[in-house]
Amino acid sequence: MTQTALLTTNATYRGLQMSPVMVRPTKIRLKTETRRTRGLTQINSCPDAWEFMYFAGIDALGRLLVKFKNTEEDDQPTLVVPCAYGRPGDTLWVRENWTYMPDGKGGKRVAFQADFTDEELEKLRSTVRWRPSIHLERVLSRIDLNIITIGIERLHDITEEAAMNEGFDPILVEETGAYSYVAAFQQLWKKLNGNGSWELNPWVWVINFNLIKINT
Repeated sequence: MTQTALLTTNATYRGLQMSPVMVRPTKIRLKTETRRTRGLTQINSCPDAWEFMYFAGIDALGRLLVKFKNTEEDDQPTLVVPCAYGRPGDTLWVRENWTYMPDGKGGKRVAFQADFTDEELEKLRSTVRWRPSIHLERVLSRIDLNIITIGIERLHDITEEAAMNEGFDPILVEETGAYSYVAAFQQLWKKLNGNGSWELNPWVWVINFNLIKINT
């Protein structure tokens, strides 16, 4: 069950890295949620040992605080973790893969990898060097997202409705003969996070957002 915080004062701006596969549905408002593990490394070294207790307020940097209880070790019974993405009300500016391309007027323009199809990217592979999203500066970012809520849950707690809000088409599950958004999300999670990442069933931040700006 997702535990959710609703706070809306003294908003700030923070960067959020997104791969092209995430940017595409975000641009057209199909993706309104994202699940992230940043800042939860200690908890997720043994996720089964921790239980969510409650939201513990806001720290000096304006980040939502979450308190966990350790059910297996007495020497560290509780742990307070700040959310790396801030708190509800904050604005996330999206960092995505990018490069400079000729603008047709003798100058250059910023181009984003998410705006090209897979076929187009294959054709450009030998001529274009895409720059990682972490190197995109705020002034070049084109997408702003307003955080509506921040929740905390185990990865496997995702529902079909929540998986649909992650913005990807459902896939057919052979065992059941039915289409599933959760299965599609699971497939993508493994692709982005590597082998064993789904089976770990980590704690994740559940960030629900609204697209408030996109420059075209």
